[in-house]
Amino acid sequence: MNTHPSNADILQSAHKLAELHGHDASVVAELRAVELKDEGNLEGYRMWKRIGLVVDELLSNGEADPDLFH
Repeated sequence: MNTHPSNADILQSAHKLAELHGHDASVVAELRAVELKDEGNLEGYRMWKRIGLVVDELLSNGEADPDLFH
């Protein structure tokens, strides 16, 4: 059984995070990643690092306009 999130799941999460947090979305993702790593949850850590990278990409490409959300 594959419990890893799909690329589509990561993209959807990144869009939602950008919608909720705008320019702070990357920081939110990084904080969550560190929290999970500190708890020993490396799978969760990797997932949130991926989400953060996609958020950065979305915001830099203008695919998620944080000004629309805040």
